[in-house]
Amino acid sequence: MNDNPFHEKIIQLVENWKIEKLCNDYFAEQFLWKVKGSGQFSTTYTSKEEYFEKALNRLSRHIREGATISVLDSYSVRDTLILELEGQMTTISGQPYHNQYCWIIKTDKEKITSITAYLDTLLLERVINQEEATSSGSKQS
Repeated sequence: MNDNPFHEKIIQLVENWKIEKLCNDYFAEQFLWKVKGSGQFSTTYTSKEEYFEKALNRLSRHIREGATISVLDSYSVRDTLILELEGQMTTISGQPYHNQYCWIIKTDKEKITSITAYLDTLLLERVINQEEATSSGSKQS
């Protein structure tokens, strides 16, 4: 159990894959989502709208219902929450997408001001590119 009630709320939303609610309800007006790595998704999103459009919605279109994300560990110190996460997802075409994440979440007055996410961005890129190629190929048929 976390002794910071707001951090505990964040953990519950992540564990229940309520990422959209997390974004809509708790991202600050001035917000940054930094994705570390070396793929096309390794970038900094400067608003929740940009994050939704270029990252979350793009991935969500290709993932079957039933995706899970597990919080393996969490650390909470003052305004910082660090989550070690493991995702278990399946794409629309049936391909497994299992990734591991570390999110460093900065908070201020019950708002999330930034998230720095470490993950295998090349795996994410490969999965999305394959799904987009499959879905565009099926549209041409």
